[in-house]
Amino acid sequence: MLPAILVSALSIATSPTQAQAQFPGQAYQLGTRPRAVILEDVTNDGIDDIIVGAAERFGGVFICIGCADGTFMPPMRPSFYTAFDLAPGDFDGDGDIDIAYVSDRVRFLENLGGGEFYAQRRYFFAGAEPSAIVAHDIDRDGILDVVVSNRLSDDISLLFGRGELSLMNHTRIPAGTRPSGMVLADQNHDGVMDIVVANEDADQITVLLGVAAGTFARHGSFDTGPAPSAIASADLNADGNCDLAVANASGHSIMLGDGSGGFTLHGHLESGGEPSEVGIADVNNDGVLDVVSTLQEESRVSVFVNNGSASFGDESRTRVGWEPTCMALGD
Repeated sequence: MLPAILVSALSIATSPTQAQAQFPGQAYQLGTRPRAVILEDVTNDGIDDIIVGAAERFGGVFICIGCADGTFMPPMRPSFYTAFDLAPGDFDGDGDIDIAYVSDRVRFLENLGGGEFYAQRRYFFAGAEPSAIVAHDIDRDGILDVVVSNRLSDDISLLFGRGELSLMNHTRIPAGTRPSGMVLADQNHDGVMDIVVANEDADQITVLLGVAAGTFARHGSFDTGPAPSAIASADLNADGNCDLAVANASGHSIMLGDGSGGFTLHGHLESGGEPSEVGIADVNNDGVLDVVSTLQEESRVSVFVNNGSASFGDESRTRVGWEPTCMALGD
């Protein structure tokens, strides 16, 4: 099966053949200036649903329930708070996927089952100007925690879950200059999740290695292209180590991992525009992971097919909705 690309909650694009990376699509209108979009089965019916975080006017969190025929129900809007990023997970242990999101603070949408959600009134503080959020059990107590990057305070917030959609023990770790996009992955094969964050004003990524349950140590910073803003992580050259595709102001930096938490700049993919989001998926079903991104100013999706060993072919572009800002990859 070939992946679909969900772009900015405005267009759903699918690949029609194995030989091409072209994506005709369907359009859905959800809010103003979407900032985050994820695919997640929030109704436990085996079908992915769309969750969108929108900012500015008519912001909030929007949810479209997926149907068996590949279409989606009209959107619900269970939260009217601005949402800059989204993190799905079962935060209360009831078997349903809830949504954590960042506005000026960390907030929760509780999944009540049957496609119904409740916007929790309580909130939790992170740093100044939170921009990205990831959910993972970082202290290994069986309860989901959240990690938040804070653009204005130049740090990462660790908020530890205590069940029932509640967080505690807000810990902050310096993370470079103007941290934005981030990923969690085991970069050094020790079985502990590590954090990689893009530092827009430093033209670098910073690696924070997990050293014990819920603690991290700064491993180093590595040069990328100018103003990196988004990161995707996967093994791009089949050597068993996590690599990175980093979206920056001039295209995409491909950074190969050394298996110990370090990265080397392998190459740069010119996109003819500034990508707003980047993802990794096998878009042509050849068993090799490719790089996909959104080009906001050009209203296009950009695809770079991986020829193997992190060697990429020419860019392929497809027009989507107006000024795409984010995307999700799924079948």
